[in-house]
Amino acid sequence: MSGKTKILTGLALLFHVAGAFGLKSDYREWFISATPFTLILMTILTIISVDPKDKSFYLFMIMSGITGFIVECVGVNTGNLFGDYVYGPTFGIKIWNVPLLIGVLWFLTMYLGINTIKLMNAYYAKPFSALTTSLLSASLITLYDIILEPAAVNLGYWEWTKGEIPIFNYITWWTVSFIIVLISEIFFPIKKFTVFPFLLLYIQIAFYIVQYL
Repeated sequence: MSGKTKILTGLALLFHVAGAFGLKSDYREWFISATPFTLILMTILTIISVDPKDKSFYLFMIMSGITGFIVECVGVNTGNLFGDYVYGPTFGIKIWNVPLLIGVLWFLTMYLGINTIKLMNAYYAKPFSALTTSLLSASLITLYDIILEPAAVNLGYWEWTKGEIPIFNYITWWTVSFIIVLISEIFFPIKKFTVFPFLLLYIQIAFYIVQYL
């Protein structure tokens, strides 16, 4: 692990451990209000971890962020994609009832997923096809969402109108994730990957699991 990766991972651990304890303390509301800052910081750390000359990374960032935001706009305002839900005030400024930062969240989630699959693929002699990478990435991203959802509701990120998380939410997450990754793999495949996003994914999974305790 490089020195840069150690520093980035240390910062990510510091903020998530502090957040995990803070959300269990009397300062819970303050830590919830700091969510946008943490999301932006983790995104910046992820960007720092990649090769600045990797154009495919930036194309993926733009495509996944914009696509995710548009899908959320349709989903929130129609209830046809994920189910009936509304966003709380945690993520800040909204357009069409969707926080602008949701596009950032989509990018970060998508990239942590695809980067992890590509890192795993490095241990196999044969590179995964675009289809295999997309299938595995979408499945990992959806698993992450399954872990995230109950904690996110508890933290007031969003609220399901009927009180239950519909199974269709996960089906849509998998489908949209699959399409985003497949398009990326066909037209501008990410050939370079780093350890930090892989570690950040599991740091975040651990963070959300702690919220169940």
